Amino acid sequence: MRGIYQGYANLMYAVGQFTGPILGSAFLAWNETSGWRWMFGIQVPMVIIAGVLVRRNVHEFRQDQLLEIDPKDRFAWKNLSQIDLPGSFLLSCGIISMLMMFNVTSVKSLQICIVCFVLSATAFALVEKYVMTVHIIPPSAFKGVLRITALVIFFGAAAIYGMNYVLPLYFQIVHDFSQFQLGLFNSFGVFAVSFGSLIAGWYLKHDDENIGPNVIISRGIHLSIVCCMGIVTGVFLCMFAALNLKPTPDRSDLTPKVYAKLSILLLGSIISSIGYGAFLVALLILVVGLVGIKRQATVTGMNYMFRSMGQSSGVGITLGLYNHNLFNELHKYFSKKSKPDGSQILERLLSSTAFIRNGLPTEYLHKVLKIYREAVGDAMILVFLLGAAAFLLSLLLKLHSTKEEPNRREPIPSSSSSSSGV
Repeated sequence: MRGIYQGYANLMYAVGQFTGPILGSAFLAWNETSGWRWMFGIQVPMVIIAGVLVRRNVHEFRQDQLLEIDPKDRFAWKNLSQIDLPGSFLLSCGIISMLMMFNVTSVKSLQICIVCFVLSATAFALVEKYVMTVHIIPPSAFKGVLRITALVIFFGAAAIYGMNYVLPLYFQIVHDFSQFQLGLFNSFGVFAVSFGSLIAGWYLKHDDENIGPNVIISRGIHLSIVCCMGIVTGVFLCMFAALNLKPTPDRSDLTPKVYAKLSILLLGSIISSIGYGAFLVALLILVVGLVGIKRQATVTGMNYMFRSMGQSSGVGITLGLYNHNLFNELHKYFSKKSKPDGSQILERLLSSTAFIRNGLPTEYLHKVLKIYREAVGDAMILVFLLGAAAFLLSLLLKLHSTKEEPNRREPIPSSSSSSSGV
C-alpha cells in the first residue's frame, strides 16, 4: 500500500502547489509594491504549525528493535558527528559550479567555474574515501540497479523541471498569456503529476501476502520504462510546438484556432507530468523492494537527493542555455547590426520583458518574438535530451540482473509510511 499512500501525499502536495500561485497573484494584485513580501510572510506561520505537528506526530524508530528513540539522544554528539557535513558542502559546491558554467558570460568566468568544479569533485571523492565513515552517498546504495535508478530519477527530474520553468516564459513572452492563463495551464500539469502517482500506487499495491518482492520489482521496472517513455513523448510534443508555432504579437490575436494549436503544448505537458508522477512512485517502490525494510531509509534518502539534484540542475542548465542564446541573438541583432538606438533597446529588453509590447518599436516586434521563441526552442531541445537520457537509462533496468542486489528478499511492508511530496 506504500504506493497508494505516496500517491495521496503527492495529491496534497499538488493542491498546495496549485493554491500557492493563486494566493501569490492575489497579493501582487492587492499591492504591487509590497505584495511579494506577503508571499513569503504568509509562509512563516504555516511552517511553524507544520513544525509543531511534525514534532508531535513524527518519531524515529530503531528498525531492529522497533523501540522509540529517546528524544534526548536525538541531538547527541554521537549522532550529529555522523552527519556528512564536509561531503554535503563539497557536493553542493560542485553542483553550484556546474550550474554556473551555463550562466557565465565570459571565458574567464567559465574557466573559474570549471576549476571550482574539478576541485570540488576531487575533494569530495577524497573526503568520502579517506575521512568520513558515514557517507552522504553510501557506496552500498549506489551500485548496480540502485545506481541506475538514481541516474534515471536525476535526468527525469531535470527534464520535467527544466520544461516547467521554460514553458511559462514561452507562453508569457511569445504568446502574451496573462497570469491567470499561465496559472490555468500550470494547474493541468500539477494535477497530472498527482494523477500519475495515484495510478502508479494502484498498479503497484499488493494486498496479497503471497506476492513476493520479485513481482513488485518487476512491475516497478516495467512501469518506470513506460513512464520515462511518456516523459520523452510529452517533452517532444512541447519541443515540436515551441519550435514551429508562430508568435502572437498581441493578446487579441489569440483566436480559437491559435488556442487549438497551443493545446499541443498542454497535451505534451499533461503526458509528461503523468509519466513523471508515476515514475517517482515506481522508482521509490522499486528501490525499497530491492533492499528491504532495514535499508529503505538510506536508499529512499538517496532517491530524494538525486531527485533534488536533478530538479536544480535541470532548471539551472536549461535557463542558463536559454539566457545565453537569447543574449547572443539579441546582441547580434541590435548591437552588431547597428540598429538605431540598438544599445538602449537591448538594455531595456534585458531588464524587463514587459518592454516588448510596451515600448519596443513595432518594426522590431516580430523579429524579437522570433528570437525569444528560438531561445525557448533551443532550451526545449536540451530538455528532450535529458528526458531521452532518462528513458535510455530506464531500459538498463530491464537488462540489469537484480540478483546482484543484497537483501532484496526481505518482504516489502504493506502499510509502510510514505515519504512526502514530489
